[in-house]
Amino acid sequence: MTLEDVLVISLVLLIISIVLILLIFLQKKLKRRKQIKYLHIQELLTKRYQFFEDIKVNCSLITYIKNFFILTQRIQLTQVALDEAYNFFLKKKLIHKLLKQLNSHNEYKRKRAITYLSLFRNKVTSKALIERLSIERKEHIKILIVNGLKRDIDKTVLKSIITSLINSRRYYQLRVIKILKKYIDQSEYDLSEYFKSPLIEIKESFIELSMEIYHPSFEKPLIETLKEIENHYLYEDSTLLKNIRKPRVDRLYRQTLTALSTYYGFDISSNKYLAHTDIEIARIAANSLIEKDNIETIKTLASFASLTKNDKVYSDAINEMCQNNKSLFKEVYELFKIEKDKRKKYLLSGVLSKKIDYLLLIVEDDNELTNLLEAMINSNYSVNIINWLNQNKDYELEENILNIIEPIAEDNYEFYLELNSYLKKDIFKKMGYIQTKYPGQVKPTTEPEFRKFRWLLVILLILTLSLPTIFFITKIRFIFSSSITQILTQYLISINIWFIAYYVFVNLLYIAFAIIALIEYKRQENLWEIKSEDFLYENGVVSPISILVPAYNEELNIVESIRSLLSLKYPEFEVIVVNDGSKDKTLEVITKAFNLKRVDYNTEEIIHTRLVKAVYKNKFYSNLILVDKDNGGKADALNVGINFSKYDYVCGIDADSLIESDGLLKMMSSVLDHDEITLALGGSIVPANGATVDHGLVEKYEMPKTALSRLQTIEYLRAFNTGRLAFSRLKCFLIVSGAFGLFEKRILKEIGGYLSASSFKKNTVGEDMELVVRITKKAAESSLNYRVDYIPMARCYTEVPESFKILRSQRNRWQRGLIETLSFHRNMILNPTYKANGLFAMPYYFIFEMAAPMLELQIYLSLIIGIIFGIFNIVYLLLLLVATCFLGMCLSMISLFVQEKYSTPLSFKDTMILILYGIFENFGWRQFISMYRTWGYFSSLKGKHTWGHMNRIGFKK
Repeated sequence: MTLEDVLVISLVLLIISIVLILLIFLQKKLKRRKQIKYLHIQELLTKRYQFFEDIKVNCSLITYIKNFFILTQRIQLTQVALDEAYNFFLKKKLIHKLLKQLNSHNEYKRKRAITYLSLFRNKVTSKALIERLSIERKEHIKILIVNGLKRDIDKTVLKSIITSLINSRRYYQLRVIKILKKYIDQSEYDLSEYFKSPLIEIKESFIELSMEIYHPSFEKPLIETLKEIENHYLYEDSTLLKNIRKPRVDRLYRQTLTALSTYYGFDISSNKYLAHTDIEIARIAANSLIEKDNIETIKTLASFASLTKNDKVYSDAINEMCQNNKSLFKEVYELFKIEKDKRKKYLLSGVLSKKIDYLLLIVEDDNELTNLLEAMINSNYSVNIINWLNQNKDYELEENILNIIEPIAEDNYEFYLELNSYLKKDIFKKMGYIQTKYPGQVKPTTEPEFRKFRWLLVILLILTLSLPTIFFITKIRFIFSSSITQILTQYLISINIWFIAYYVFVNLLYIAFAIIALIEYKRQENLWEIKSEDFLYENGVVSPISILVPAYNEELNIVESIRSLLSLKYPEFEVIVVNDGSKDKTLEVITKAFNLKRVDYNTEEIIHTRLVKAVYKNKFYSNLILVDKDNGGKADALNVGINFSKYDYVCGIDADSLIESDGLLKMMSSVLDHDEITLALGGSIVPANGATVDHGLVEKYEMPKTALSRLQTIEYLRAFNTGRLAFSRLKCFLIVSGAFGLFEKRILKEIGGYLSASSFKKNTVGEDMELVVRITKKAAESSLNYRVDYIPMARCYTEVPESFKILRSQRNRWQRGLIETLSFHRNMILNPTYKANGLFAMPYYFIFEMAAPMLELQIYLSLIIGIIFGIFNIVYLLLLLVATCFLGMCLSMISLFVQEKYSTPLSFKDTMILILYGIFENFGWRQFISMYRTWGYFSSLKGKHTWGHMNRIGFKK
């Protein structure tokens, strides 16, 4: 290739980059103009359909109805206004077009037609939707149709909805039942006939419905169903149930018992139910007795005390009775005094511990008080005793209690540790003790990773010898006929030619990813725009979520992060903050900011973790839980969060991160876009070092001020707006960022949660990628029809490193995490069992993310030597510049174009800054990061497992 050829290529790439820059600013201008236009259209539509002014709106029909749909989300229009709009669209033949699109092969067109037609409640649209429901095979689209029909349920609509339940998944059944429960008129329809259906899906759905609503006709078929299930357990003779898996039958059993005991007074207070080996059956039976709030019922429940986890069921039921009828607390205490059975005394003491302040006032006899406190402490209900001591101002009573608990603490080391950790220092001193640092558990040991070491060593040898070997094979004649100087010169030239070819290929691959990402971003944006708030906030349509926040030394940002999470726009969620043995004031600032108090807790350890020390709550923040535990690392903290979570989906978020108010809704709503089981979802991570934050909300987003953080910003844009989105589109997305990732809890339980020393005797610093790889591996081996998606519209703001030292530590950790994941799951590489993950994604990460930096190191060394000794001419050097910098520059501009097109546009100044950094990052920054990744390889080879430390500066307020 001649110098002229290289100059022409360089010029073409420069022109492409300039065109892309112009397109970025043109896009910015067009988007702003579109926003103004839409605001004007919205204003005109408001005047026409809310105030009935005779106004003409000049725009295309599709823009008109799109903005009309947006208007209906902001304003509740009258039926007259809706009818007027319908007649307008009918006259313009748009209704006819939408009716035709109901049967389109294109899913998006069908969904859009369903959404827009659902705005108009009349016989024509209802009939069309019913007809579509009868032939639709996609369940996520059927839910959209049912939502469109929900406000006009008559016999025809009801029959169509019920028929759609046949051969459906529980995912669809649950959502349909939630809608029926809310909108069906029970007085008009007798639904009892559906309980007798020979189709299990319909029977399941209506038993689910019977748990939500009462109708006299339900009682008989429910009792018949109960008998059928119980006989099936004994004899397996049920025609309906014989081919159904046991967990499904068990669920049906629980639901039937719940419905009968809740609404029909069915007595399940016998041993058969209260002492059932299934703790959920025991819970249903115990809860059925709550309304019988008398001491005899309490005696019945207490008689089942067994010093097992079932005791919590009986204790909770008794406690709720006492909360409903306060006078029962005194009767429970009288029962406690005369009770001789230790099991019953411990159970009753757990109930009484909830009213410790009241009991301390009424108990006058020291022996009785001693018995009571001993029982509470020995049954692990000592939290409220310590809370009372910390808040008490009756020093005479305090002294009496300290005299009682001091000898108990001498014999009960766990109680002593609890006092040492949570009792005020001056009170602890009165007992004759000096508070010491909590010793903690012995850290779990990890197994030596000899196989990983050997694997990495072999790869290192292959990578080191690969270039010389290729040169030897391809230039064997030249080698034997040339001098050492000629051979070395040719070797350096050959390496750099291969390097040029490699970088051209890689950058073209990334550009292809960017084009794929552009298509996928458009698809996701279109689907989001046709989802109504009415649909998303309908009870049960989007699953409730448990948000898990592992926190280690996060005192600067943690309160803002929690406030951000509590203010999310999402129908139902809980926030579980897990303090992972922080050495700073993380625990203190959280408890103070939200006025949290330590409470008793009892949770099932689904996944083995480090010791949980305490749980904190506040009734005014009912969806916030703070868990304090021994330090065990981020993965261990997340596993604790999973154990405490109560919902089917869990979302892990870093403690220094802030989610956009609708970010979680955008992420979870993608589950409604397909029928596959969503096992994991990832959102985009945005550097927020320059953002202004107020009460957990990003008030103003600006570019970070330092060069280092700006370079990372353009890097994040390229990674999240192109690479991850393309992998998602190709159905081989394997990296859900640990800063913001959502997972189905059931699959997490099946695979044992995040990889940690406590649960697997093995550690990793790349728990996010490792978890996703393990999830997809399990799903493929189980032949699940699943998805793992990336949702770029769901944005999460986080701090990025502000110093090279911290950046080096972070990138070193990322590379070690990648290598560990590839090592642990190397049997997936090029394995067709795992489809695109095994044949494309895993080889990609192995070659381009793990191995390539090691090869690049050799190439950079050869380049430096070649330049020093003048081996390369201007053509080679320009080719290197084109391959490494100009193509990379094009890629950065495409990524920025995607950002400007589908996200909130940046200011002109910030866009210019990003463009400049997008250009300059190719001249050293990307090579610099590659060297960091090379160092990560050697760190992994040494077996390094430390996370490193990142100093936080905190969000700007």
